[in-house]
Amino acid sequence: MIKKNILNIFQKQLSWKIENFSEIYANGSLKGSIFDREFNSSLKKINSEISSSEIEEVKELLKKDISKEFDLRVNKSKYLLIRDGIQIISKKDEKKKVIKLIDFENPENNLFTLVSDFSLKNKDSKTSNFVGFANGIPLLFIFLVSESLNSFEEKFIKSYKENLKDSPDLFSYNSFCILTNGNESKIGTIGEEFSSYRNWTRLREEEKSNNNIEIFLQGTCNKNNFLDLLENFIIFPKEKGKLKKIMVQNHQFLGVNLAFESYINKEKNKGKLGIFYHTRGSGKKYSILFLAEKIKRKAKESPSFLFISDREFLEEELYELFIDCNVLKKDKDYLVNRKEELKGKLLSKKSYLFCLIHKFYGVSLPEINNKNTLIIVNEACRIFDNSKFEGLVKVFPNSARIGFSSTPLVRGDTKVVRYFGEYISIYELGKAIVDGIALPLAYENRACKIKLLEKSSIKEDFFEMTKEKLPEEYLKIEHLMMVEDRLRRNAQDFVHFFSNNLKQGKGIYICFNSKACLLMRHFIREYWNEEIKKLTKTLQQFVGNEKRKKIEEQIKLMKKFEMEIISNTYGLKAKNIYDYYGIKVEIPKVISSEKLLKKFKSKKDNLKVVFTTSTWPSGFDIKELNFVFIDKPFLNERELMQVVSLPTSKDEGKEEGVIIDYFDNCSGIRGAISNLYSSKRISFGDISLTPQIIGKINTYIRGIENIFSYLSISLKKFESEEKVNKRREMLLEYKKKLLSDIESKEAFNDYYEQLSNIFKSFFSHELTEEIRNKFSFFKIIYNFLNRKDYLMSEKDDLESDLFKLLNKYIKVER
Repeated sequence: MIKKNILNIFQKQLSWKIENFSEIYANGSLKGSIFDREFNSSLKKINSEISSSEIEEVKELLKKDISKEFDLRVNKSKYLLIRDGIQIISKKDEKKKVIKLIDFENPENNLFTLVSDFSLKNKDSKTSNFVGFANGIPLLFIFLVSESLNSFEEKFIKSYKENLKDSPDLFSYNSFCILTNGNESKIGTIGEEFSSYRNWTRLREEEKSNNNIEIFLQGTCNKNNFLDLLENFIIFPKEKGKLKKIMVQNHQFLGVNLAFESYINKEKNKGKLGIFYHTRGSGKKYSILFLAEKIKRKAKESPSFLFISDREFLEEELYELFIDCNVLKKDKDYLVNRKEELKGKLLSKKSYLFCLIHKFYGVSLPEINNKNTLIIVNEACRIFDNSKFEGLVKVFPNSARIGFSSTPLVRGDTKVVRYFGEYISIYELGKAIVDGIALPLAYENRACKIKLLEKSSIKEDFFEMTKEKLPEEYLKIEHLMMVEDRLRRNAQDFVHFFSNNLKQGKGIYICFNSKACLLMRHFIREYWNEEIKKLTKTLQQFVGNEKRKKIEEQIKLMKKFEMEIISNTYGLKAKNIYDYYGIKVEIPKVISSEKLLKKFKSKKDNLKVVFTTSTWPSGFDIKELNFVFIDKPFLNERELMQVVSLPTSKDEGKEEGVIIDYFDNCSGIRGAISNLYSSKRISFGDISLTPQIIGKINTYIRGIENIFSYLSISLKKFESEEKVNKRREMLLEYKKKLLSDIESKEAFNDYYEQLSNIFKSFFSHELTEEIRNKFSFFKIIYNFLNRKDYLMSEKDDLESDLFKLLNKYIKVER
């Protein structure tokens, strides 16, 4: 029934010719694994003036170097010949010419044949396999199975090895392998592990996942798609010196083709190709490679590619991928290592250039109005959260550009949309989970409850000690979170949880600040060692049974356990922490983030937990990461989404990612998870710099200038003062004036915030220098006026007895 259904789909829906193995074997059409008759007729059809002797020469060159044992290197060489053609010397004029084996421009110009009951041994062997030929070359192998594909792995590996042994020549040409039982199907390449074989459940991006075999075969074996996959979506990377073969995944194929169409229409969309949002772990760097290669191969004019990243390891990862796939040779000329190199390398119009976004900051560069440059920005939404991108926009205002992102657009992403355009491709976490690309998330709120007892009493005690009022900022929840009792309770909870889940993977603990990183590391180490002692004592209760073995194994793992801090601990002194907490804390040596990342990404390494303040983890995938512990508030919606998505990457034996919330971020985290699972398209409306908006800007500026004139606050005096200490004195004076007039202070804050909201939508070079200078001055005043002088940060100098006083009035409950 399955076999009949497949034959019917190929013949009636996909318009492939159907043949039976025993018949073509009997009539001698097969010469080795080449379908000789179809190979000859196809080459004559797609190559004008090719002679019979030239066809035989091409055939011999195609068969050359095939040995008795399958070799992936041979498979790669055959693939390149099939894709790019074979060069020969013309018998007619003795000039070099390339003979096409496949006509990729005209799919219907090729001959597609599916042969049923294909035997790898001899004509009498019974088999249910299919082999698909394009122009007589065996490019497709279909393996029919009767059981569930999940239970098929062991049998597949055995059969896989037998097939390679029995017919190395057949698989030397092979591009794709399909496994199907009729209800579920997977596709992969001869160089991939069984676990890497992928589903193909959508024909269009907006569709729901559908395991119907018709959808699968339409998506992979439709003539147009089949040739597109063959030509543009197979790569041979080297990983740790070993050659591998990888094909595109369903979501990448759909997304890259949407992006490619957008590039073809770049004149129409004014260079704005759009935002390519694919969730973490979905192979974004491979999508970038596939897109660049397809544009280079298929577009009328191949552009110069400029790849922009905001992290060194992301830049290196992408650059190394291009080298590993033999797209580029290792050459430092492709990298911008110093700002001083940037101008020269941009003007040289190199075909490939990799650059960090901060190289564009604070550098004088000419406008490069080159429409034949394609700018590909990795993590574009995150990059556009800071001011460093302004230089890029100014240099390349009209070049084609596309933004890749692992998080969806948020309401404040107006500049992102203005520069790149709106979504071109969306692949959310929800779809990735359904497709088996990513893992679902589990969320646990384990936050302590904090009560501030007798608020009036603490204020009285503070005044009695200092003769000053206790600032309200000091009683905000963020600062109450730093009390020792709360941190210790979280450390105890962490030790109980993580010591029982050591085999499940690794964890990132995101702390409120660097001081909290140090304290949590100290407290966790203390309770970790106590737990080892407790477990060691319990061993006496068990003799030679399974329970004892489990405890012994847990103790062994706990003793190997390592944790590190990846946060800026400069300026933190053990003495200051001792003054606050009465604890002697070790200030660890600074370890490079690259070294820590390498250790953390290694499954075998005993580094299991990293403490950070959240800036480190965003931007990379760690398959081994199962747990994210959050103990800080998040005001930035994107940053929270990046952190929450960290444990969703798939890994062997991993069933879900776990978020442990110690800060009671419940609504924010649930909102972030919801946005990641299913992204809603945001309407940004008219976001051009209209006369009406210019009018609003001038109104708010005049409003602030009137307040400053009334209070004798002068921009000219401030700008003309060169000494830093004098400027600081002026700021203190301006702050005092504003604080003395509450009505003026509130009006200034309101005007500035309205102005700031408008500025978020526009690039600084779009505004006049006068407006930019005024806004910069207003920003300095606003920040100085509203800064929290009593925040408990790494640099605070609060007296230790005041901190102990605060501890006295706080009650912590779990």
